[in-house]
Amino acid sequence: KRVGAVFHVLDFLSYHEFMIIIGLGNPGEEYAGTRHNAGREAVTSFGVKMGLEFKSDKKSNAQVAKKGTLTLVLPDTFMNKSGASVGGWQTCAAGF
Repeated sequence: KRVGAVFHVLDFLSYHEFMIIIGLGNPGEEYAGTRHNAGREAVTSFGVKMGLEFKSDKKSNAQVAKKGTLTLVLPDTFMNKSGASVGGWQTCAAGF
């Protein structure tokens, strides 16, 4: 069943080749529920609703979940260092 944002993303994917959603935040339980983790928690929640499982990706230093042309990324770096993790995904997206 498609609900809310899940419906819109699936609808978007039906017209586009791929989508990468990156949830920025600070890793670790001590940062859970803080405003700095809003993006990370939103993407995590979305992934759970989609039935996805995040797996550690050492190459990009992130937790990654994939389903078809949709990729969700949760960098394992702190907010001020997220560029190192996100940069590789930006390069990947530019190749399409």
